[in-house]
Amino acid sequence: MMTKKVLFRIITTSLLVLTVAFILGNSLKTAVESSTQSGKVQAFLQETANAIFPNNPPTVTSNFVRKAAHFCEFSLLGFIAFFTYLSYTDNKKFLFTVLLFGLLIAILDETVQLFVSGRAGQVTDVLLDFSGHFVGSVFAVAIYIVVLKVIKSKREK
Repeated sequence: MMTKKVLFRIITTSLLVLTVAFILGNSLKTAVESSTQSGKVQAFLQETANAIFPNNPPTVTSNFVRKAAHFCEFSLLGFIAFFTYLSYTDNKKFLFTVLLFGLLIAILDETVQLFVSGRAGQVTDVLLDFSGHFVGSVFAVAIYIVVLKVIKSKREK
């Protein structure tokens, strides 16, 4: 019979692998494919902004969409990486390992783009990716702490 811890480990590890594959899959898209994808998201966000602010809508730029995508996908990676790490160990010095993992994936992500037609790896994107990863990790830590406090307070009752 599978324990909850083993099931949690399988789920988080699977999610982590899928998230890394998603990130690297996006990096493997050519500039034309990437621009087409970003353009669709940009059009959707611009239509939404126009509907919400009909008198003075903000302009949604392609650059904003691209940078927000980097930040969001790495935030998700940081969130999942924290819980994956937690599923394998009780070591409380986890954040360094989780952050190092995110930095390495950010570097790999930008390095992959150096070999794709029309794409370029950028140091600023590594920093943006890592910032997203950091925010996602900190958010996961905050949730973890809240859950621990809730569990502790229920046990005390």
